[in-house]
Amino acid sequence: MPGRTQIIIACLLVCAAAAAVGAENDIVPRAEELYSRGEYLRVIDFLETNLRDTMGFTAEETVVLRRLLGSSYVAVGNVESAKVQFKKILSIDPEVHMDPLSTSPKIVSVFHEAKAEFQAENSHVPPDTAAPSLVRFKHREGVWVGPALKSLLLPGLGQLQNGDEAKGIIFMSSEVLSVAGLVVSHVWYDEARKEYAANTDPEKMASLYDEYNRWYMMRNGFIATSVGICVVSSVDAIVGAYEREIAEGERTMGLIPIQGGVYAYLRF
Repeated sequence: MPGRTQIIIACLLVCAAAAAVGAENDIVPRAEELYSRGEYLRVIDFLETNLRDTMGFTAEETVVLRRLLGSSYVAVGNVESAKVQFKKILSIDPEVHMDPLSTSPKIVSVFHEAKAEFQAENSHVPPDTAAPSLVRFKHREGVWVGPALKSLLLPGLGQLQNGDEAKGIIFMSSEVLSVAGLVVSHVWYDEARKEYAANTDPEKMASLYDEYNRWYMMRNGFIATSVGICVVSSVDAIVGAYEREIAEGERTMGLIPIQGGVYAYLRF
């Protein structure tokens, strides 16, 4: 008895499943029949109910049913709901189109509006072309290397390469004066050091030490100044190289991406 009961239940389940499949297969012809009779409100009510769960439909059947539903919404004057259905069709098949020979011009027009909105909402600009700021510039690689190294070796050379003669002369003159001061202070420092080392008179020890220490501090000051001029000149040469590149190179202007996938991009 238990085995027979299980068989009966299984048969009932199979029959129910078959009936459900049959009902789903009847939805498309039923919707087409209602639409052909011009019963648009009944089409809307019928399909809104049956399309809540599209698991039983193929992609082709879903497209057909939503096309009928969207067209019915257009027929009753609900354009926005029609666009929603047409966009759902496009999400399944972006290449779908309305045949203008067999479709009402009003429906075709609403479909084209929905397609334009759908494309705008789903358009994407590759990350490397989306402008992250209002203005950006394209630079050649390594434009700063030459000027930076030249100014590091001899302040002012990088500025001259960048075409900034005034800065080049200023940096070069400053470095020459600083190096000259370094040479002079080092000579006097060396003389003061020797004199202090050779001194045997305790009364002169303090004054000789002060003289030696003064030239020592002055020499170190000129060393720091000379190095500082080299560094500042090198940094300024890098900045100048990029400024020249901006002035002479290709300039690109772009706007930040707008919400919804719309981008504005201008080159000049």
